[in-house]
Amino acid sequence: MDEKVHISSLVVQLQPERLEEICAWCNVLDKAEVHATDPKGVLILVLEASGQREIMGVIDRIREVPGVLAVRLLASLRLLRWQLWHCTGRPDLLCLGAGWRPAW
Repeated sequence: MDEKVHISSLVVQLQPERLEEICAWCNVLDKAEVHATDPKGVLILVLEASGQREIMGVIDRIREVPGVLAVRLLASLRLLRWQLWHCTGRPDLLCLGAGWRPAW
C-alpha cells in the first residue's frame, strides 16, 4: 500500500442559524464527517484526503458556502509516514500525532 492518506480536522465557524444546513452540506462531501457541533455556530469536520492539495480544495469549497464565517485546519497527519497504528500502547504518541498536547 503506497498510497498516502491524510486525516485532517477542521473547525468551521458559521452563522448559528445555518448550522443544520451547513452540516448537511458537509456530510455530503466525499470522505468527510461532521464530528461535533456547537449550537453557537461551530462544527468540527474530519476529512480524509489523498494530499494537501485536496485538503485545501475542500477548505476553499467550504469557505464559499453561504453562512460560513471561517475555516481553520487543526491537524493533518500522513498516516503512512508516521504509522500511528503501531503506537496503540502509546497514547502520548497518538495524542501528539493528532496535534494535542497537555497544558502542563
